[in-house]
Amino acid sequence: MNKIKIIIFFLLIVGNLFSQDISLIPSKGSNGLWGAVNATNKEVIPFAFDKVSFYSFGYFLVELDGKKGLFNSEGNKVVSLKYNAIRPIDKNTFRVFVDGKSGVVNKREREILPTEFNSILFREGSDMFIVSKNRKYSIYSKKGKQQTPFSFDNISFYGDKHFLYTKDSKFAVHKGIASLSDLKFYDDIVRKGECFLVRDGSNWGVLNSSCDVIIKIKYDAIELFGSDQYFKVKKNNNYAFFDLKGEKLTRYEFSNPIFYFENNVCWHQVEEDWYRYNFVTKQDEPLNITRIIDVVNGYTRVVNNNYVELVDSTESTLFGGKYHDVIPLSNNLFKVQYMRKWGVVNIYGDQIIDVAFDKIVFNTVDVKEDSSSALFDVELKNKEDKIYSESFTVSNKGKVGVYSIKGEEVVPVVFEEVEASVYNLMIRAKSKGKYNVYNRQGVRLFDDNYKSIDWSENQKYFTLFTDTTIAVSDTLGVVAKLKNMNSVKWSLKNDLFFDKQDDFYGLRNIGSDTIIEYKYKDIYDLNEDYFVGVVDSGVFIFNSNGAKVINDKIKSIEVVDKNEELCFVVFKDDSFGVLNSKGETIIPFEYSRITFDKDHDLFRVEKNSKFVGYISLDGNKYF
Repeated sequence: MNKIKIIIFFLLIVGNLFSQDISLIPSKGSNGLWGAVNATNKEVIPFAFDKVSFYSFGYFLVELDGKKGLFNSEGNKVVSLKYNAIRPIDKNTFRVFVDGKSGVVNKREREILPTEFNSILFREGSDMFIVSKNRKYSIYSKKGKQQTPFSFDNISFYGDKHFLYTKDSKFAVHKGIASLSDLKFYDDIVRKGECFLVRDGSNWGVLNSSCDVIIKIKYDAIELFGSDQYFKVKKNNNYAFFDLKGEKLTRYEFSNPIFYFENNVCWHQVEEDWYRYNFVTKQDEPLNITRIIDVVNGYTRVVNNNYVELVDSTESTLFGGKYHDVIPLSNNLFKVQYMRKWGVVNIYGDQIIDVAFDKIVFNTVDVKEDSSSALFDVELKNKEDKIYSESFTVSNKGKVGVYSIKGEEVVPVVFEEVEASVYNLMIRAKSKGKYNVYNRQGVRLFDDNYKSIDWSENQKYFTLFTDTTIAVSDTLGVVAKLKNMNSVKWSLKNDLFFDKQDDFYGLRNIGSDTIIEYKYKDIYDLNEDYFVGVVDSGVFIFNSNGAKVINDKIKSIEVVDKNEELCFVVFKDDSFGVLNSKGETIIPFEYSRITFDKDHDLFRVEKNSKFVGYISLDGNKYF
């Protein structure tokens, strides 16, 4: 049997699709020509064109004998029919094209730029055009006045206020329009904040926002440093610092690594010793530390007399002289080690988990605190205390268990392995080769242990395996033992899963009730409310109750969800039509293509691969 390729289109349109008031709809007149009509079907744009279509900013694009123009919603001509193409710049200005050349006109048809340029670039908020002609570039104002000669190999917008000029593979930057004599060209230019790093050969320097040199072009490397407050300048493997005005703050006495703190201080190393340099007072004084390890979660980890301390962004020290290692887990939690044993403390030094374990792993997920409650089952949520999804997996002497974020033992340290889910507050544990599941209160979910346990993609349900059976369960431990099951694939919709019996798929709920009969080659979610059942030469669509939305077999479907009113663009019997959620025909099956124009709440229809018009959601035709 040949494999049938089934194409399922899914379009979920959220929000209000009536974002634009449709004043006119393109339509075809009795003379066979196109115009546009208003809501009362009155002709507004005359039926005199080969094509009429929606355009930006409420205009309508008209075409006759291959030439294009624009009309407004009052039926008045805005741009005459004499262009090969028209592209919007804003609601008042348009790029126009004739025979491969481009120009600019406004809505009163005044020519701003003649149609003689190879390209015209613009940027929102700028009052300039960048144009090219004969492979050279220039700048014109929005009023059409030439500002620079055609002397450049390229010109581009660079930031909000600058232009980048290219000439003979070199670059210049200028705040606005410029001639060749106004520009200094470099081998490379890199924008950094309000300044520019420039390279001439192998030497680097800095230009300010006015494009004046503030750091001479003679250094090996330059980078922004210290929350972009300073320039770090390299010369002969030593480093100095300049402020953003280009004033030198230090001598060449620094070498990497250099650690910066928010109080205008940096720590640097000279041979084996560490020093503290203040950018404001320009004083350098020794530090009583052995070495700096790294920076983790905003904390600098330092070694002092064989103990690890944390230094925050303001140079305040945490846990001085207490632990042999400290690893920041978050702003409030820290994993600490003493005499090769690990524990967890908070920012105040209080022990959350005793320093008594061989290993501790922090189980977490990157979520915002104010939205974390959405991750929890309602029945497990503690309304008194804010529960977080994080937990700790701890191990000792080869056994593992789980502790809560508050340091409470949830699963005892007696298992071969555990896996803590941060989504549904469940913990899968293995002992003696068998699996079970615990909730975050430490309650064992199932009476029996299983050969293996899988949880669904959203981790709300479990599939339980023995040597001979398959069962399913929810996170409350309600088990449904199912007969004649070969596989379980959970649906997006709660309580439902897909199952295969005798080479056919069906849909069941967790109570083992059959929702969709076992008679399909495949079955899967279309979205959270609809299912697709595949047969030899097509598909059927079902709702969440397992009822067929469309009794006929179809080849493809596009779901249009508008303000909770559903309809379907359906392909069957070699043609397209549209049905409502009850399966009633809105648009008959007589078109070669139907697409939904979400901006105008209209179906765009074609016959024999040619556009013929629009049909509204209530079935009104505009052709």
